[in-house]
Amino acid sequence: MLRRRLTKLFKAGLLDRFRPLATRGSFPWTYQLDKKGHRLLQNMEMIPRGKRFETQEVYDYRYVLHELHLNAWVIAWREHLGDTLETWTGETQIDPPPDLGRDNPPRVPLRTSLSAENLKDPTAKQLRPDDLIEVKRGDGTFHRYLIEYDRTRRVDKNFEKFRRYDSYLCWWGWGSAEFECNGAPAVLFVCQDQEHLERFLRAADSELTGHQWGPGKKTTPESFVGRDRISFVLEEDVYEGRCIAYKVPALPPRHGGDSEDREVRCVRIAGDQLR
Repeated sequence: MLRRRLTKLFKAGLLDRFRPLATRGSFPWTYQLDKKGHRLLQNMEMIPRGKRFETQEVYDYRYVLHELHLNAWVIAWREHLGDTLETWTGETQIDPPPDLGRDNPPRVPLRTSLSAENLKDPTAKQLRPDDLIEVKRGDGTFHRYLIEYDRTRRVDKNFEKFRRYDSYLCWWGWGSAEFECNGAPAVLFVCQDQEHLERFLRAADSELTGHQWGPGKKTTPESFVGRDRISFVLEEDVYEGRCIAYKVPALPPRHGGDSEDREVRCVRIAGDQLR
């Protein structure tokens, strides 16, 4: 019944469909909204009038299942965000500015009195988060969430990703007006189960070592922008109504501080901002 309805919507031009080639047998069709369907949903006031239709490219067919699970998770989260959800962009490429200096330690753009210290990877590298979500704050500004939905469960495939995000959040991302206006975005790693979550938290605790420092400035937990803005989510929590995420301890290992600075932190991911 469901497949027949999808086929009718495709023949009516409301949906598009695709499937990868298979050496044996065939994959089922995967459907996505087409331009005519986008226009229909706008007429039904389910999509804002000003939102343009954009074709969502599939970079690799092997990740179609990944995309389906990711979109299901975002849809569940959207139910809790309500009217605060402003945009849902999908996979996004973030490139470092071409005119970065070669200071060591690197200077923080737009914050020239600060430098980024102790980065595991002090080079600016491209990022491609799985999703970009913008949420309206109460003051009319926007908060950005970069979503990384991980199905691999493999820490070794994410060490470099942790380091890239740490460099982006502590250093070169501040070259954008978006950072200066709304602050650093939040990065959410969506994990499959409790073991997956705990393993990623342990790994990130050792990899997120960068912090911002300047003359006369003390190194505080707020200086560790990567540790403060990267969080880890248990996938099932959002489905069960628990809009929470977990951050690594405020300070890295062997950095001193109070005992509470070495405790995993729990924050909300619904509302105006991470709290």
